[in-house]
Amino acid sequence: MRGLPYSALSMLLGWWGIPWGLIYTPWMIGVNTMGGRDVTQAVLGGGRGEEEEEES
Repeated sequence: MRGLPYSALSMLLGWWGIPWGLIYTPWMIGVNTMGGRDVTQAVLGGGRGEEEEEES
């Protein structure tokens, strides 16, 4: 599982981000255990949002 190191890091340090760390840490650990999120197109697209792409 590729997300394991990131989940372990979140378990150790993610809780420190009060108040949002207490909410987002369990959520992101869940996302990582389910296979993560593919952001390849967002990274390769230069960070352009979907709305901008539709207008072009």
